[in-house]
Amino acid sequence: MTREQLDEIERLCNDATVEPWITKGDAVYSGDDSDLFDSLDLICNTRGAEDAAFIAMARRAVPEFVEHLRECEAVIQTWRFHARSFLENCFCQAYPQAKDLKSPLRCARCKTLVSLLEDPAKASSP
Repeated sequence: MTREQLDEIERLCNDATVEPWITKGDAVYSGDDSDLFDSLDLICNTRGAEDAAFIAMARRAVPEFVEHLRECEAVIQTWRFHARSFLENCFCQAYPQAKDLKSPLRCARCKTLVSLLEDPAKASSP
């Protein structure tokens, strides 16, 4: 999914009627059903209660999914930066940036086996 598509989904969510959306039978309403006067605005009628439940849930979930996806993309970009750094530099020199990796790796440039769980000074040479 492209950034433009995510932006469009986010725009549609922002332009839609505000939450909460609730269901009553096969209809979706906006408003708070705890109001004694039932001041609900009809959003739509559906073909069944299951469709209404999905639409009401999607109003809340879709913006959360977009936000989560953007957070995941930020993490991916960070890892791409670190991967590029590892490819361009000696891995042993990049050790402080890679402490979260769990298994030993062999530096492509100097061929030293580096365990990121140990001090890099204890790395074994080939």
